[in-house]
Amino acid sequence: MNESNVLRQGDCADRSAGNEPSVHALLNEATVWLQYARGLTVTLADLIHEAEGIECKHLSLSLEAVAAMMQTGTESLAQAHAKLLWDNGERR
Repeated sequence: MNESNVLRQGDCADRSAGNEPSVHALLNEATVWLQYARGLTVTLADLIHEAEGIECKHLSLSLEAVAAMMQTGTESLAQAHAKLLWDNGERR
């Protein structure tokens, strides 16, 4: 995997410690999670096309994982957007 697509420990600061991640870090985090979700979706689609039989429980767990990745990425994107609006509002 490309190193630029891997979440690194310092990308988004420890939020529990009260540190606010930057807009840049939040956007990077969102991009990575959405790329993971896309990659897993493509892999699942390929496996389903080639499969003779599908185990519904395994497929549903995989789809739940995709949904969780997309939710995490979407939340990071929303936080970045809110932070950007907040920061721009403070400058005026």
